[in-house]
Amino acid sequence: MKRAAPSRRAFTLMEALVVIIVLAIAVPPTVSFLNQSSAMRADAINTQRATTLAQGVMESVLADVNSTSTGLGYSALANMPSYLDTPTTGLRARITGMSGVYTGTGMSYSVSASGQVSSSGSATGNASQDVFRIVTVTVTYPSAQQSTNLSISLSALVTDL
Repeated sequence: MKRAAPSRRAFTLMEALVVIIVLAIAVPPTVSFLNQSSAMRADAINTQRATTLAQGVMESVLADVNSTSTGLGYSALANMPSYLDTPTTGLRARITGMSGVYTGTGMSYSVSASGQVSSSGSATGNASQDVFRIVTVTVTYPSAQQSTNLSISLSALVTDL
């Protein structure tokens, strides 16, 4: 009587080596792709956060331009250092609660205002036309993909008319 062939229950050494070789070829590019995707996602999230910070700062500036409070209003933009950095009443001091969340993650912002310009955005030399200022908020934030920082700017044309 013939014996039945034993059933095969384990991998052979050759099969195990093939699996190891396939994994050694497939895993490194997959991990590299995942790292790159993660960095791209982090940059997209940071761009959204920087945009939110820029919008928040710009909204505060626009509110200040329209304010009748002492030290605020359109005329405050003529002296940006005072408007921005006066202790307790300057813009930076007043929005620390909102901006601190973002600056704590490596973001920074700057606010600038142009001289008097016309509604086209350029100075004409005519005092009756040059009644606007261009306010620009720039947020700089770290990039997960590059060794340099990224930045986003938001500008608005303001007046006291």
